[in-house]
Formats: sequence, structure tokens, C-alpha cells
Amino acid sequence: MLMALRSLAFLTLCTALGMLGCKKEDDDPGPAATATTEQVIVKAYFLPREGNDSFIFGSSYIPDGAGRDAIITRMRFLITDLRLTDASANPIRTFPGKVILWDSNDPTAQITLGTVDAGSFGGIAMTLGLDDANNALAPGDFMEPPLSDQTLYAGAGNGYRFYQLEGRTDANSDGIVSASDPTFSYTCITSAMRRSDQIYYASEVAGAMSTVNIGLDVRGLLNGVDVVADLSEVGAGALNAQLMSNLQTAIEEP
Repeated sequence: MLMALRSLAFLTLCTALGMLGCKKEDDDPGPAATATTEQVIVKAYFLPREGNDSFIFGSSYIPDGAGRDAIITRMRFLITDLRLTDASANPIRTFPGKVILWDSNDPTAQITLGTVDAGSFGGIAMTLGLDDANNALAPGDFMEPPLSDQTLYAGAGNGYRFYQLEGRTDANSDGIVSASDPTFSYTCITSAMRRSDQIYYASEVAGAMSTVNIGLDVRGLLNGVDVVADLSEVGAGALNAQLMSNLQTAIEEP
């Protein structure tokens, strides 16, 4: 009889412990869930325009510094260190090592910058031109464009063409830019032509892919430049510096 009572007590205790064990397992929430930040592929899209009007390279007119009409047949420039900033110009999303070539031969191109965390931004900052380290190299030192492009290279000692502007000007001021009018060609090179630029507008990057729009108002590209008086300049002189300042102004909010 005593042995039976002891067995019954032992079974009762085991059952109770088993139930407690099951309850503990049911109540255990397990490891805390880890929050994940959405990753976004970001592209840059420059929108050429002339003030509030559309602009077509090779046919639309803009004035030069002397008031003559001109057309832009080719425009291209290099951008590095593009970053999304807050409203105080502090970088919040960056694309390290990314070099961008914008070329009017492909004016609707969307240029992939890289992948960043999703979120809002209050501005865009960038450098026009290359840093000294990259500019000291040659196209053969790079495996992919744009810096592998020999046509962007101005030679040892000069480095890469930061900014090129080509076109045709109405030399006789008859109001028509024709095939008989002279062409012009300007190239800005060396670190003296490097410029910083910052624009402000509030937006965000979200979803699997997001496009960052950047305005490019071409109407002032030839401000301060008498094209007929100087049809060709390669270097970092006063005319080239004026062109770089004009480009800074042209890059604006979309």
C-alpha cells in the first residue's frame, strides 16, 4: 500500500513538472526579430532644359555673352563624390568611388549610382571634375568607363577633360546658325577647374529602385563668353573658369 502511494505521488509530480515545462515552452517568445533596412538601387537623371522650355542639342538656340545665338552640339562633364544630403548639406547617403559622365549624346540616360538605405534627403552635393589621384592616372589604368575612355583624356600632365562644350555660333549676327557659321570647342582641364556644387530639394529614395532627378538649365552656359572672339580654349584660363562657373549655375533642382 505504501509503495503504491509513493508511486502515485511520483507520477503526480512528474505530470506537474511536465505541464510546467510545456507552459514555459509555449510562453517563450524566442529570439527578438531583427529589423531590416530597405535597400534601394539609386540612379541619377539629368533633365536638360532652357529655362522653363524644352531644349534639343544640335538645334535649340542659346545666347552667348555678346548676345549672338549659338547651338550646342556636344556637352559632357565628369562628376565625382555625388551624395544625398540633409537640408544643412550634411551627407547622409553616399556612393564612394563612383564617377559619372554625363553626355548630351545620350541626354535621357539614367546613370546607376549604387545601393543605399532607403530614406528621405534634403539636397544633393557633388564635385565637378576628378580628384587628383584619379586625374593623375590614364585610361589604361581603368577597367571600365567612363575613365577608360581615351577620348576623355587630355594627356599626361593634364589628365582628364572635366568639361567639354562644342557647338556653332551665329558669327554674322543674322539670327540664323547655319552650316557656314564657325564652330567652337572648349575644354576645361586640371584641378584648378574642379568645382563643388550643392542643390537643395526635398525628396526620398524608396522601393527596389529610385531615380534622383537633377535639373540642367543650359540657357546660361555661354554667359560671359564672346564665342566669336575666342572659338577654342583648352586649359584652365579665365574663359574656362567662366564656363565652369556657368556649369555650376546650370545644375539645379529638377
